[in-house]
Amino acid sequence: MDDILTLIATTNPDRQSLLFHDYIQNHLYDQTHKLLTLKPQSTTKFLDTRITLHNNNKNVKIIYDNKNEDFHDTLTQNIGRYHHLSAPSLLTHKLSAAQSTLIRIHDYTTTTTDMIIPTLQILHEFTSLDYKPRHLHSILTKTNRSRPNPLWSIAAKLISTERMTDYEQINQQLMELDLPLN
Repeated sequence: MDDILTLIATTNPDRQSLLFHDYIQNHLYDQTHKLLTLKPQSTTKFLDTRITLHNNNKNVKIIYDNKNEDFHDTLTQNIGRYHHLSAPSLLTHKLSAAQSTLIRIHDYTTTTTDMIIPTLQILHEFTSLDYKPRHLHSILTKTNRSRPNPLWSIAAKLISTERMTDYEQINQQLMELDLPLN
């Protein structure tokens, strides 16, 4: 274990954070190796997620944070996670990279509706890297096997109609479908 996310609801955050930090550092962590150093952070980002409070700070919402979310505007990868279709690498490795990202989107996002935009962004990014609809269908099918969700089949239908870049319209249509929460 090398990443720990803790959310503490308290009226005295300084004291509560110190107590929790001390507990993790001195009681749960194996003292013989002392390689782990815990550093409390006040950021709202953790690994590939964005953490927000809503409903008057009564609920925590976790959303996948796509570091290439502006790709559809710039066609430039901020983080070079994916290879072009013609890059010298096995196709299965390239497709697995996208599948891994879709699995992270599923696992790191609180609700299905919050998975829509990052999923479409990843699929658009792959389309821009010359991947064909059959490749995207393969990615979605394999993702659905490990993380069943109706979003994957809906995304596959959008690929067939080549309407993946109008995020607002797609988001509105999908919201009307009343997708189940994770």
